[in-house]
Formats: sequence, C-alpha cells, structure tokens
Amino acid sequence: MNTSISRSVGLGGANLLLDVQTIQTLLNMIPTDQGGPQPLLDVDGLAGPKTNGSIFGFQRKHFGPAGADGRIDPDQRSLQKILDLLKHSIGPNPPNTSNFSGFTQEQIQILQKAVVDARTMVDNAMSLCSIAFAMLEPNKSITSLRHNFDVDVKSDNPISVAFQSTMLNMVQGNLATIRAGLSQEFPFLFEPKPGFPEAWVEGVTDPTVHIKPGFFDNSYNTDLSRAATILHERAHTVLRAPGHPGIGNGGGLVTLVVPPHEDKRPYYTNRARFFEDALRNPYNYEWLCVSLDSRYVENPGGNHLSSARMCCGATQMA
Repeated sequence: MNTSISRSVGLGGANLLLDVQTIQTLLNMIPTDQGGPQPLLDVDGLAGPKTNGSIFGFQRKHFGPAGADGRIDPDQRSLQKILDLLKHSIGPNPPNTSNFSGFTQEQIQILQKAVVDARTMVDNAMSLCSIAFAMLEPNKSITSLRHNFDVDVKSDNPISVAFQSTMLNMVQGNLATIRAGLSQEFPFLFEPKPGFPEAWVEGVTDPTVHIKPGFFDNSYNTDLSRAATILHERAHTVLRAPGHPGIGNGGGLVTLVVPPHEDKRPYYTNRARFFEDALRNPYNYEWLCVSLDSRYVENPGGNHLSSARMCCGATQMA
C-alpha cells in the first residue's frame, strides 16, 4: 500500500493515475464517521466528481468549510491527517467481533486490522497489475508478475503477448476472488499452544483460520506480515487451493530463503508447470501483494516480512 503522492490530487490537481489510486485507497480506509467515503470509491485512478467530492468532504470534516478546497497536495496537512487517522484506526467495515473465538480484545483488534489491511493490499496489487502492460521497465509490478507467476507482459512476440494477457487475466481473476473473500465474514479460532505454524486452515471447505500466539509477536511480525498471513490463509479457502503446489506442504525452502520480489521459478519442482502451480499456490499471491506494497523493503538476504511464520500449516487435506 502506497502512502505518498508525487503530485496534487483532486480539484485542479495534476491527478496522475497512481497518485489518484493512492488517495482513493487511503480514503477508503477512513471510517465514515471520520470523513471516509460512503459508498467506497472505485480505485480506478480517475479524479472524477466522487473522488473530488470525497476529498472535499474529508477536509470539511477536519478543517471546516474554510479549509476545504477539494485537493490533496504531497506532504501537506490533508494527507498528513489521513495518515495520522490510519495509525489509530482499524479501518472501514472490520470483521464482526463475533467471528473471533478465544482471543483477547486487543488480539481481536489486531486481527480486524490485519483483515482490513489485507483487503487494501489486494486492491493495490489489482490496480498495479491492471496497468502493467502500460508500464516501462524497470518496474516492480512487471518484475513481480514475472518472478511470482511467470507472466511476462513485455514480450515482443504478438502471439506470446496474447498468451501472456490470458495468463495475467487468470491471475487478476483469482486476486478478485481473494478480495471478495476478504470482505466476507469468516471465523478465527485461537490456538494457545506456542510454536509454528502460527496460522493455518484445515482443508478447503472449513473457512476457520487457526491462529497461534506467535501471530501477535511484534518481535518478528509487522502489520504487513500479519495482513499477508490472513491473505494467504483466506486464499486457501476461496480458491479451493489445498497445500502449496510446486513447493510442498508447509511451503518448503523457498519460503525461507527467497524474498517476495525475487524469482521463485528455480525453486519449484517442475519449471514447465510453474504457472499452473503458482496459480493454485496461496504463497504466490502473498508474495505478489507484499512485494507491491509500499511498506515492503527489498531484502536480498531473506524474506523477513511475509513468511516470518516459517510456514503455513495448510496441507493437502480434502
């Protein structure tokens, strides 16, 4: 999730596509009683009447009519106010507290925030992937699609371009399915025994996400890693994806030594089946979304963000 803009957004602004998408995403995370939009904005990168009106409404809520001009500038008070609110907010439409069994109130709020954050991560990835063909290299969207799904949107062969477009559409379709699943209500169950894995689901028909104490350990987990964990476990259920094709149950060596942005293809058991396996492997969607998030820092020494839990406990259960 990006939290900065390069140029102004809104009435009379430069309204660059990615900047507008950033503001739309951030505004959608603001609760309505704090000036967030209702209904939520489409993250389409277009500064139309709904987006401009939402900016004006947010400013009027916090700065009064005299302080509302319908435009957000880089590093100015409107953007800073949004970021300040998000630091202390779970976000819009969090999961119902009745979905959580065995957790403390503080743990419930951390999980609610992780679910809301996971939604935003997928929204961000979907937006960036939708314009990948129009981007110039080097670009992290193009690289991450190549490294995590073997989708090469910059092929010079027209036949290959058509084929790669189909592959990209399949990835985007599954991202949309995951995003829809994250908006649904689903149960969480606390498992008090320490150790790894820190999160898992059982099979693909039971949507319950089992959570161990390590999920809440701030010594190695972050907001980003927790959101990635929720995204991953939800993907098992909504994609009907048991296990981790190509790398084995738990995730194998690749989850420990290869960061989200780096090439996974050499580590899969069958290079010829990489796309097919990646399409059914929740890790690949996790890696893609994490690597495109603005909080992610590329670390060639290993992945300390999305797979800090060491492995996912989901197996090939029916």
